[in-house]
Amino acid sequence: MTFNPRRYDENLKRIILNERYLFSFLTHDGFSHRSLRVEFLVDYDYNMTVFLSCNKPSLNENNYEIFKESSEEKASPELIVLFESLLATNYKQLKNGYDYETLAISNIGAQQLLINFDSPTINVHILDGLPEIYFQTPAEKQLFLFNEYMKHLALTKYHNISQYLLTGHRS
Repeated sequence: MTFNPRRYDENLKRIILNERYLFSFLTHDGFSHRSLRVEFLVDYDYNMTVFLSCNKPSLNENNYEIFKESSEEKASPELIVLFESLLATNYKQLKNGYDYETLAISNIGAQQLLINFDSPTINVHILDGLPEIYFQTPAEKQLFLFNEYMKHLALTKYHNISQYLLTGHRS
């Protein structure tokens, strides 16, 4: 049986993060050649479990093998500062969804942030490519910075794994 840190609560009509975790950040590519999905689960001591899955990079364009890896590490000081800066804002007023208001795009990349701090889990969903102008309040501006940092961290992990899968050497 696989551990699932999230569940849907019928009464609250939202996803609830397991109480062991302070937050979860999930990012995915949407429909793309690499099918990248990275989730960071962070506990209250800032221990971080990273789950990464993607199509295994290959020099053969027709080879689409799924690669999955999980690792455990301590959250970086920069991540901690950015997250705690978000918590210092009026983060409970964040919208559930940040997306293009007049355009529906399916199969686009997105991020999901679940926060377990002092209330039922806060759910925030952000579509890829949304410009900073969509984030107006101090909490939203901090969310934007945090989201950009976490997307960059996910891509760094992916590039390190890709390099390893192609060459056999970790960077």
